[in-house]
Amino acid sequence: MHLKDYSKAIKAFEAANSIQPHDSTFMQIGKIFVMQNKYEEAVEIYEEALENSPNNPNLLTTLGLLHLRMGANYEAFKKLRQALVFDSRNVKAILASGSIIQDHNDMDVALVRYRVAAQETPMSAQLWNNIGMCFFGKGLHIAAISCLKRALYLDPFEWIIAYNLGLVHLCTKQYASAFHF
Repeated sequence: MHLKDYSKAIKAFEAANSIQPHDSTFMQIGKIFVMQNKYEEAVEIYEEALENSPNNPNLLTTLGLLHLRMGANYEAFKKLRQALVFDSRNVKAILASGSIIQDHNDMDVALVRYRVAAQETPMSAQLWNNIGMCFFGKGLHIAAISCLKRALYLDPFEWIIAYNLGLVHLCTKQYASAFHF
């Protein structure tokens, strides 16, 4: 797989699955398809893996994130919700489902989800960016600036955080600060 000979890697993983199906081999096959931008094939592989172990939260999260990447938000939310049933502290699933909820302008529910994620990974720039934008959506600009500055401190090279911080500064009519970001 690391040699970028994907067809040989897929054959080797499929041979391994024919002997003994295992979640990690399915995950690797799906990962190869994602690297080749073959999302439909990756979804099929992950669905097949779910037949073998339907209670695997990592598999459900990966499938939910793939549906989210493909633009199927409803399917993504279903899989992420299932992942959270089996592992309520799965940070990737919490962030992704919170993001979907946030896109539907339900900021309070998203903030509740993010509170759980903040207990698990308080040093996540993506988490603080999402929390900041929730506060921005609720009209709490000072809290939004505070969260976004924390996110920027945690990951200073993430452009979306700087963009969001500039956007909040523009809305608060702090033009010099907005220009800085």
